[in-house]
Amino acid sequence: MDLRYAIPPILNVMFFFLSSWNLNPIVSSILVQQFSLLQLAIIILALMLLILLFLFTSVEVPLNLTPIHLRPGHFSIALTTSLLASLFLPPSLFWAVYLLILCLSPWQHIFFLLLKHFFRLFTGALNLIPTYFITIAIQDEESANPGSEFDVELGQDMDDG
Repeated sequence: MDLRYAIPPILNVMFFFLSSWNLNPIVSSILVQQFSLLQLAIIILALMLLILLFLFTSVEVPLNLTPIHLRPGHFSIALTTSLLASLFLPPSLFWAVYLLILCLSPWQHIFFLLLKHFFRLFTGALNLIPTYFITIAIQDEESANPGSEFDVELGQDMDDG
């Protein structure tokens, strides 16, 4: 059992309780500090490193009495999706999405391959669209006919196909 999957529901419940509390202005002024730009950059960098460490390090706790396994380098798309869902979705919607993600997580490799295949097909379809160059040549008033002020030439790029 991977302990990382317990973090998104805990975060969602914490955000729900924190948003439901009405903190008075005195308490909120104590909690909110003024940070300099350097301190803010260091805090953001530290949080990003912790999130990357969290996403790439698996903590597996077996159900029987064997040692806990820490395995670096195991990235999980399902975990990343559930973490983003816990941050951006309301609690009622999060739980439905979280259960769906957990049910589909054994097939995440197949879904990732399908997504890559879809993007390759989409890229191939975009490459099939012909490229047209439109050239507009403006002539002087003396040499131009009174009926036409500019000349338009359409051409197809022959290098793409």
